[in-house]
Amino acid sequence: EYPRDDLVELPGGVKTASGVYTTAVVRELTGEDEEALSKAMQSSNPFHFVDTLLERGTVSIGSAATSETRNLLRKALIGDRDAIILGIRKATYGNSMEFPGWVCPHAQCQTQTDITLTLDEIKSVKLESIDDLEFEVPLRKGGHALVRLPTGGDQKKVYENVKLSDAEKDTVLLSQIVLEIVDEAGSARSVFAEPSLVREMGVADRKRILKEVVKRQPGPKYDGITFVHEDCGEEVSLNITVGDLFLDLL
Repeated sequence: EYPRDDLVELPGGVKTASGVYTTAVVRELTGEDEEALSKAMQSSNPFHFVDTLLERGTVSIGSAATSETRNLLRKALIGDRDAIILGIRKATYGNSMEFPGWVCPHAQCQTQTDITLTLDEIKSVKLESIDDLEFEVPLRKGGHALVRLPTGGDQKKVYENVKLSDAEKDTVLLSQIVLEIVDEAGSARSVFAEPSLVREMGVADRKRILKEVVKRQPGPKYDGITFVHEDCGEEVSLNITVGDLFLDLL
């Protein structure tokens, strides 16, 4: 049997009290959805567009009732949400994506050409085990931080205030995903009970945690697309964004 084109395999999985959901069903976006997304674009909050896109294009997650979809999307890992977005894109426009007027980044080439990308070429990383949702990050002066992978709900917290600086956004995210700070002696302090801990943390440790989160996040790697450019014979990379996937709606 051919796989259903509306079924998305989640690279991480949504963990709930009743189990782990590993699939999502998506659908083609309609004119009604386009109107809703157009209104979402008028917001100064970029998360609103992504959230609307997911809510409109996702039918269900796992075996859960469709009434639970919105709540489960907030619980889903960012990588799972990215995989669902890619599934909605395929259901709406098909499996290919055109880049008219693409310019080769190599200085000796700089040739302009039209290229077509097959979305199956986008590499995706799977979470080896649902137990990998939480992990330890060693700290510079000893001890470690107990961290979990961020979800859609964490993303929402970060973008609630669009006026925050990048450093302030990092603080909001860290306060959500860092569970404990454990010193060399094994004494643990809860970030939930003491949210100021992430502000008191050294810059190097904050960056180390965020880097580890990006490294461990499953899902499609939009910045990992490479191919050999025929005109110059050099390997080049192509980075795409959610905006590129739904350029017609922006």
